[in-house]
Amino acid sequence: MTRDQWDSHVINNKKLRIAIIAGTLGYGGAEKQLIYLARALRNTGFEVRVYCLTSGEPYEAVLRKEGIVPIWFGQFKHPLSRVLKLVDLLREFKPHFLHSTHFYTNLYAALASWFVGGIAIGSLRSDLDYELNANGFWGPWLLRLPHALLANSHLARQRVIAYGLPSSKVLLLPNVIDLGAYDRQASQPFPYRLPEGRIWVVTVCRLIDAKRLDRFLRILSRAREQMPEIGGVIAGEGPLRQFLEEQAKAMGLSPDGVKFLGHCENVPALLSRMDVFALTSDHEGFPNGILEAMAGALPVIATPAGDAARIVRDGISGFIVSTEDESAFVERLLHLARHPLLRRTMGGIGRQMVAQSYSHVSLGQTVEQLYYQIASALDRSVITSLIKP
Repeated sequence: MTRDQWDSHVINNKKLRIAIIAGTLGYGGAEKQLIYLARALRNTGFEVRVYCLTSGEPYEAVLRKEGIVPIWFGQFKHPLSRVLKLVDLLREFKPHFLHSTHFYTNLYAALASWFVGGIAIGSLRSDLDYELNANGFWGPWLLRLPHALLANSHLARQRVIAYGLPSSKVLLLPNVIDLGAYDRQASQPFPYRLPEGRIWVVTVCRLIDAKRLDRFLRILSRAREQMPEIGGVIAGEGPLRQFLEEQAKAMGLSPDGVKFLGHCENVPALLSRMDVFALTSDHEGFPNGILEAMAGALPVIATPAGDAARIVRDGISGFIVSTEDESAFVERLLHLARHPLLRRTMGGIGRQMVAQSYSHVSLGQTVEQLYYQIASALDRSVITSLIKP
């Protein structure tokens, strides 16, 4: 399709069309933000379709309830075959924007845009070094091929610019949360029974190397030497679960000191029963777990991974501790365990911060303005004419 043909189609079809390109609809922070994005864009008045490499995963049902039926294009193993399948699916829709929501799907959005027109928007949802290492040869291409890149953290944006991309091409879209839906979930019954009389420190994440749950277990073990009433909860699944369970057993934490819950369908209900949230990661973008913990009025102790130090106000809504200073992490945990009023005060401040700065309510307008900015920079006046500046 030539540029003139594409522009003519846009002029004759006044509704802005967004193709969201996803890698997975499994449980995870990126996928949860995808749900918020699709809902916000649809409520803004745009026509939204979701194209995904996987099928039959949990958030597919959530999208269906929103009236958006995900379209599968992952039938083939080879990336080029997947691109051609996606192009075939997009020809009729002719999206104005192809918005990738996972770093590795930036490839599909960018290449498909060459064939069907539209603007390809990539995403960066974690630390740049982590993503480049995880994607090997493709890493630099996943950064450079899209017309623009949306990073969910300030740190990731700064590192991409330092890597060589122009600042005008790298924009910021932080994570958000629906506090109303969160509170409704938090009020529901919780299926797990945990021992009474404990001070529970929890983390919620995928059980992978970047989350450094070995660090979480060491900190928990050291804290329990002074306060045996402290207990740990790890919610999430991942390839390291068996290894971590064996490590916990070797450290004497199992079965009473730490509970591995596996996948938790109702994280707000879990967090409402916890006392402290801990993030021990080496690599993050915008840590969604911190956002949910603060929404649940929990004080947070975190390493400065990604934008954690921007989200958590050190000494106000929680504590930020150097990645390698496990002793300081233990001290902060013991301090919070011994002072319930401080936990409530910090948690309450964190909840207020989330309500003020990270509400989902303005997401549609925020993304619309980013689309306008991207289209304007590319001199795509036909598209900008469909967006409220």
